Amino acid sequence: MINVQNITKTYKGKKTLQKVSLEIEGIYGLLGPNGAGKTTLMRVLAGLISVDEGKIIVENDDLHSTDLKTIRNGIGYLPQDFDLYPKATVYDCLNHIALLKGIADSQLRKERITTVLEQVNLVDAKKQKVSKLSGGMRKRLGIAQVFLTNPSILIIDEPTSGLDILERIRFRNLLRELSKDKTIIISSHIVEDVEFLCTKLGIIKEGSVLAEGTPEEIAKSSDGFVWSIQIHENELSETFKLYTVIDIQQRGFNILDVRVLSKNKPSNATPLNATLIDGYLSIINGWR
Repeated sequence: MINVQNITKTYKGKKTLQKVSLEIEGIYGLLGPNGAGKTTLMRVLAGLISVDEGKIIVENDDLHSTDLKTIRNGIGYLPQDFDLYPKATVYDCLNHIALLKGIADSQLRKERITTVLEQVNLVDAKKQKVSKLSGGMRKRLGIAQVFLTNPSILIIDEPTSGLDILERIRFRNLLRELSKDKTIIISSHIVEDVEFLCTKLGIIKEGSVLAEGTPEEIAKSSDGFVWSIQIHENELSETFKLYTVIDIQQRGFNILDVRVLSKNKPSNATPLNATLIDGYLSIINGWR
């Protein structure tokens, strides 16, 4: 459990986090639009930057602390953009990073590197140059270097950014497998990522927490707001002006089925069951 209590952070005169309180456990997703303060919060949780007010309490079988700097070796942080050594092989890259992390014994380094390569399924790529890896393999290498010290808390910023569909699926499956004995915190603006992975979510906008709960609880925030309407394709631009459009399906010649969010029932609309993205958008719109 990571208990975030009323933390505030000011940067260049602007409050990027405002009295943020969260109870983080399991696979936890931070959702919010760009500029919401997610990355700042991730860096705070990783112990990289301090806060102006509030505190964070980390407590599980291995850790108990209110000072993140004292338990930094128990926290692994993978930012959205990270640099590795493009001319080095995967193995040499990890060997060098292991040395920087203080694993001085060569046999222990070899054992840890072998273990993390197996965990992220990169054993067959250990002699490849980092520059030759695909985007998904680079992300897995990023996880591998974080795991060299076997942290109990893993923090990942925008885990599937820049990945194609297949790599995104593989990386999601990897994170789910790794989560069995770790707390994983994922920051994303891609709702599908957290819907697939997370057991609990926090929604942030302009540095403030708008909601926290399970994916099912967040979805229910849009109960009574989700509708299906049929329109002629010539009406589409007007529909965008009137409602929040979630999805469009071609029903027939010039006829569209449109999934929309609206506080009031549109004419001839059919109510639909709410999904996570519906709930997220309802909360971001300030309807709950």
